[in-house]
Amino acid sequence: MKIDVNFNRHCNSTKDMVDSWPHAIKELIAKINNYRKNKEHLANYPWMSVFLKSDRMNVRRTEILNEATNLKEKADHWDFCYCGNLCEIIPRNSSNSRPTDPALYEMGSEFEIKISGAWHRIDDERYTEAIGYLNEAAELGRNMDERSTYIIEEQLKIEGIDWDDYVKINTKQL
Repeated sequence: MKIDVNFNRHCNSTKDMVDSWPHAIKELIAKINNYRKNKEHLANYPWMSVFLKSDRMNVRRTEILNEATNLKEKADHWDFCYCGNLCEIIPRNSSNSRPTDPALYEMGSEFEIKISGAWHRIDDERYTEAIGYLNEAAELGRNMDERSTYIIEEQLKIEGIDWDDYVKINTKQL
């Protein structure tokens, strides 16, 4: 049976979807674009320069940086799963929770680098570059999702567990 690669299929609950990498990256890009658009719009009106330096704009910038910092911290650890926490069956290194699959590990490491790169660009207010890094992270995430799906499917075969039964067992909290 071919497994449908779809992030939503992996999610254990609505909360997982809200706390998911795809959602978090999409939301951060939207906030950056909104902030940048407002800043560029206000810059067209010299008399609005006071507002550009206002607490309100600083709060928005700080919110974006805090959100990026949160994502960076999560990417630095392997306990916030891109594929929706159905991944407990994926073999992991017992000392650091990293997957033993070399391809998945490499993608995860590169993902961490992209999220960290975005954070640095946001901190420097280089938003276009930050969005580029976030988009690259999202693409890596899709690749991680595909690889995770394959690994989960293989592990379920080894353990003689049906995919649909596994999903039901792991989504009972719905």
